[in-house]
Amino acid sequence: MRCIKLCGMMIPAQLHAVRSLKVDYVGAIFYEKSPRYAADIPGFSAAFSQVAQEKNTLGVFVNASSDKIYAMSERFPFSTVQLHGTETPEQCRSLRRSFTVVKAFGVDAFFSFSEVAAYEDVVDFFVFDTKCSGHGGSGRSFDWDILHAYGGDTPFLLSGGIGPHTLSAIRDFSHPALMGVDINSRFERAPGDKNMEQVEFFCKEYKGYD
Repeated sequence: MRCIKLCGMMIPAQLHAVRSLKVDYVGAIFYEKSPRYAADIPGFSAAFSQVAQEKNTLGVFVNASSDKIYAMSERFPFSTVQLHGTETPEQCRSLRRSFTVVKAFGVDAFFSFSEVAAYEDVVDFFVFDTKCSGHGGSGRSFDWDILHAYGGDTPFLLSGGIGPHTLSAIRDFSHPALMGVDINSRFERAPGDKNMEQVEFFCKEYKGYD
């Protein structure tokens, strides 16, 4: 599978543009401390709602209560929730009654996949990102060979520093649970402002041309 998640969307016009691209998940960040916080942007909800009629939409949260997630889903109709903090397996299991649930983990040379095991049966897929001091992406890659230590059955997206320049490396990387990639900051002119020409190029090269 070659799934693409395009995350950190902020500009309504770019949401409209992504509708014609080979993107499977379109994500918005609802973590107030993120420079890509999208909830207060004029016109964003309407544009996001239109995308939700055609693609899988995703909301990213960090240590948010389930009540807050449900309330935000009333304003922004996402079908998938990505949890990027220290959310418990119990919360994931509960949210999964209403949403597709994704759990993100920051990976470095010292990461132990025993942390992942408790979430195997309560989420739909993982995001393995580069570990950094804060929450969210760093725009840097980690050593993907670390992922060969992951032997679980839950599929995952590869994240962290992925851009047009990494297409060759992505094609060369293989793992039985790899479902695709998560792209964000390497396609930006500024936080949330995507270079849509680069996104389109990447999608066509990664998925192939019709």
